[in-house]
This record gives sequence, C-alpha cells and structure tokens, in this order.
Amino acid sequence: MKKRILLGSIIVVVLTFMLTAFLNRDILRPLLSSEKIGRYEITAIRTSRTNNEARMFLLNNGVEIIFPLPNGAVEFESLAYPVRQGYKQYLITRESFYHYMQEILPQSGFETDQMGGWISISNNNSIQISMSIFVFTRDYMRIEVPVEASTSQP
Repeated sequence: MKKRILLGSIIVVVLTFMLTAFLNRDILRPLLSSEKIGRYEITAIRTSRTNNEARMFLLNNGVEIIFPLPNGAVEFESLAYPVRQGYKQYLITRESFYHYMQEILPQSGFETDQMGGWISISNNNSIQISMSIFVFTRDYMRIEVPVEASTSQP
C-alpha cells in the first residue's frame, strides 16, 4: 500500500512539473540557460511579455525628442548587467527586435545600418543614434541606447 502511495505521489509531482513547465515555458526556459538570472530578471521577462508600445526620450542639442523602442522593451539594470554612464539598457524579445528593425524604425522615418552587435540609426533630420545589442538568452536580448543623440553634419 505504501509503495502505491509513493508511486502515485511521484507521478503527480512529475505531471505537475511537466504541466507547469509547458504553461510557463517563457519563464522557465531562461532559468535553464547559462545566464545569470534571478528574481529581478524574471520579473523583467514577464513585464516585457505584457508591455506594448515603448519609447524613450533622447536629448538632441538640449531638446527632448521621442525615440521609438521595440514593443515590450523594459528598462533593465542589475548588478550582473550594469549600464554604462550616459546609456539606458532595455530587455526585449527577439521577435519584437526583428519587428522593430523591419517595421517600427522605417515607419518612424529612421534608417538603420547594422554591423554585428552595433546598429547606427539615423533619420532625415540628421539625428544619429548608436545602439548596441547583446544576447541575453535564446529568446531575449538586451539593447543599450544612449540618452543623448548626436547630430550628424550635412
């Protein structure tokens, strides 16, 4: 009798874990990665899944301009992933990044030029922004954006 109860308990625990893993695969997958992931990172991942349109304010010659960000972008900074002075860092999904590069930036009047993890973004008003991208997990990326845009000379 005790063996049946023990076997039944083990089966319930295994099935519960499998169901939880299937339903929360976006949350559990990063835990199984080699990245440093704690409670803050998991909260940022959950928030990025529910955020919609994102944007930030950049300074351009002392004037604030609105700069579009990928959908779901969440401001992200932790001890494991510090931000350089003069920059902001965001956590995004890979899907939203590709949508951002192919649709959001062109629709906003920006042109891009990418070389590896560095992206130069400019528009016809001579505003130029250099963005860096970093792999975070298989499904998430970190982007680093300066808080001040540079003005290119015509």
